[in-house]
Amino acid sequence: MSEGCNHCHDPHHGGRRKPPGETLVRLVHAGVRYEHEGDWAVHGVDLEVGPGEIVSLIGPNGAGKSSLLRAVAGLQRLTEGKVEWTGRPTVGYVPQQIGFDRSLPLSVLEFLRLKLQKERGWTFLRKPSRSIREEAFRHLDELGIAALLDRRLGTLSGGELQRVFIAYSLIGDPRLLLLDEPMSGVDVKVGRDFHELLLALRGERGLAVLLVSHDLHMVGSISDVVVCLNRHLCATGTPAEVLQDHVLSGIYGGQVGLLRKG
Repeated sequence: MSEGCNHCHDPHHGGRRKPPGETLVRLVHAGVRYEHEGDWAVHGVDLEVGPGEIVSLIGPNGAGKSSLLRAVAGLQRLTEGKVEWTGRPTVGYVPQQIGFDRSLPLSVLEFLRLKLQKERGWTFLRKPSRSIREEAFRHLDELGIAALLDRRLGTLSGGELQRVFIAYSLIGDPRLLLLDEPMSGVDVKVGRDFHELLLALRGERGLAVLLVSHDLHMVGSISDVVVCLNRHLCATGTPAEVLQDHVLSGIYGGQVGLLRKG
């Protein structure tokens, strides 16, 4: 039995290897060690995401999910293992916590302009050009929030902010979208709309998604593959294979019923 996990004997423990040409990104024996404590945040993980595939990382707090996500984004150095890409690594990343001062007079347009002008190699201009405005509108319109273009970021609801951050992350046409707890702080209806949005982005863009979530209902609804972590890989497979009480109870204990209520 592996450390920190009471249930690691699912049918696909250790992961399954995709045929050549069907992998967008692969983590090979990936691990991250905490710099100060010296303990492993997560280690020995083999994980693959294919083009257009939605893969969800689940597990208790402190299981190493965000560390792996940051490693794929290139923001976290691996202590062991490697990240292998097929083709050019293009990633959009939305972290769990995006801190900003809500009193800042920054509009949605000005926020998106930061990324749009960086993509074009332009310096920051005093006023957005017409082409920048039109492109920002197009990115927002894809997510159903074009009406927010001139709104201040600080006035937006949690669900509106979520979509604006996703619009920002999709600038540059990434092949993989990384989402860390996208349902945090949003209500049930926003959550349902978000499920539909991810599926639409996958269908329209062929976008692959790797997300971290505690919402087992969402994970079961949209995922092609579910990966359960608890500082190491405990289980991987389809939602039907992994999201079973006898698999999850050894990892979440008595919290399984509560998590399913989402």
